[in-house]
Amino acid sequence: MKSVVCFLWLFVALSTGRAEALRFSGAFTDHAVLQRGVPLPVTGVAEAGDKVTVTLGDGKTQVVAHATAGADGAWAATLPAQKAGGPWVLTAAGKTTVALTDVLVGDVWFCSGQSNMAGTLKSYATPEELAAINTAGVRVFTQWNGARATPAADVEGRWLRATPENAPGFSAVAWYFARGLHTELGVPVGVVVSAAGGTNIVSWSGPEAFKANREAASEFARIEGLQKNFGGKVDDRGFEAPGLDDQGAEWGELPSPGEWEKTVPALKQFDGVLWARKKVTIPADWAGRELALNFGPIDDRDVTYFNGVQVGAMGPETPFQWQTPRLYRVPAGLVRGGEAVIAVRITDKSGGGGFLGKPEEMLIGPAVLTGSGFGTRATPAPTAIPLAGPWRYRVVESWPGAGEPTALYQNMVAPWARTPVKGFLWYQGESNAPAAKQYRGLLREMIIDWRKQWGLGDLPFLVVQLPDYGAVKDAPGDSNWASLRESQARGAAEVPGVGLVVTMGLGDPKDIHPKRKREVGDRVVAVALGQVYGKTGVFSGPVWDGRTVDGAAIRVKFTGTGGGLVAQGGGAVKGFAIAGKDRVFVWADAKIEGDTVVVSAASVAEPLYVRYGWADSPTCTLANTEGFPAAPFRTDDGK
Repeated sequence: MKSVVCFLWLFVALSTGRAEALRFSGAFTDHAVLQRGVPLPVTGVAEAGDKVTVTLGDGKTQVVAHATAGADGAWAATLPAQKAGGPWVLTAAGKTTVALTDVLVGDVWFCSGQSNMAGTLKSYATPEELAAINTAGVRVFTQWNGARATPAADVEGRWLRATPENAPGFSAVAWYFARGLHTELGVPVGVVVSAAGGTNIVSWSGPEAFKANREAASEFARIEGLQKNFGGKVDDRGFEAPGLDDQGAEWGELPSPGEWEKTVPALKQFDGVLWARKKVTIPADWAGRELALNFGPIDDRDVTYFNGVQVGAMGPETPFQWQTPRLYRVPAGLVRGGEAVIAVRITDKSGGGGFLGKPEEMLIGPAVLTGSGFGTRATPAPTAIPLAGPWRYRVVESWPGAGEPTALYQNMVAPWARTPVKGFLWYQGESNAPAAKQYRGLLREMIIDWRKQWGLGDLPFLVVQLPDYGAVKDAPGDSNWASLRESQARGAAEVPGVGLVVTMGLGDPKDIHPKRKREVGDRVVAVALGQVYGKTGVFSGPVWDGRTVDGAAIRVKFTGTGGGLVAQGGGAVKGFAIAGKDRVFVWADAKIEGDTVVVSAASVAEPLYVRYGWADSPTCTLANTEGFPAAPFRTDDGK
């Protein structure tokens, strides 16, 4: 409970920009994992000029760093590099002191992408598996998603231990990856999950990534437009005050309840932050009595004030907060007869926004308490004042849509670049399949730019190649998903230190969100152990390494054959197609000979080109004896 309360306080402070009390930045919470082996910048906010001392240790042994808060209150102290270990206490001491407990040092991986990265364990794990999760050495930070035109001031979310209570909300791929690394390495592992479904790679790329990519040069005008139209922010300090004049032209009328996209033309496509205010008359006989304030659900999150004093808040620490009714208690000492002002700062990340309950749910009145202990519930008395109807509103910050170039990068990537990580895990591409050719350059430049922003050299970058999905075709042909896989492979190959995780065989032709997330995680772990951590052994499957025409056949050579090439499931090797100079492909017979595969077809007397696994959902069986599948490829694009 303590960590939740602390997080709520931090969330409110960062959202409103008012509090000057000493605090850590959002990446530092109870249960955090800090990156081992590199200097550790620890950041936060305090009163301007405050001298801050940061310590990490167990009380007996600790490391210390110092900082001074600047004019804007920001401070940064860098601790010396640490070995893996913990749990420790991370403390910041200035005019006040803040301490975070159960902090570990180990490896931190930044995991990003779209829905197959964001997809949580509750959708992919059995109840029995979830109930058994209790791994103290693994921690997960789920970044609150949303878009911005300029870099967000801080990250939003919190570190959670791997317990049955927390695990259902973990990214399935990130969890299986973190658990596997922790098991193999024996050190703490933290994963930051910054992912959002249905998103395009351009929204995850920073402005610098577009400068080096000629194919994406047209995005510059859109980026400049975003920064111009969405970059401003109103100074909203004091918007909760009872005496604020909310009748000016900059204020409008907000019918409530209802989605503001449907009730206010000016808010038809609005995502961002606005204030809603309403005046009520408190009966004299309510003075000195505790009140219950009920709104029903607010989409997405809120900070609520009564006569200028905060009485409630709900943010990303609450799962499905946009569906959760708000029920706040107004302390008796704040209640006086006469006019009172209820002010709500509402943040809407995407989709509908506003008060979304029923009219009869929007009430304020003397609190009626039911239950006991932590189960005590306060609801308004039957004499409550209705709060449905018109409210006054004013927009203080407007955000672009999540599909706009750089929009997710600015909110979900850029503010993390101050926090050291071991590397990156990227699982995205489904939304880019219709324009697969452009993906190669976009991926390459995004990898280069992310590394540049972190400033820690060529950090490891693992790319999960898309698995099989889509209708199974009777004949060979073109495929957007195969082209996207090729762009992933080639974009990754053009940058040093990038690992490609082949997931063929783990997909589902009928489900774009395939269920076998554990196996995906296992394959990522294998690539990480071999390519990043230097473990010996085989960690990936066969990769084509040239071909020669041999009469009426083509001989394809492979690397990564491990203990030898095999056909998974026994029988013939499936998945090859062959063509002559007409480039009309037909299914081919394939025979393994050592570290090569000889491919031929009776109808193609003079073959020139060969493809393998080239379909949305290919039937392909080539692998090595260690069980890793061969990567799909083609030779007919002139490369």
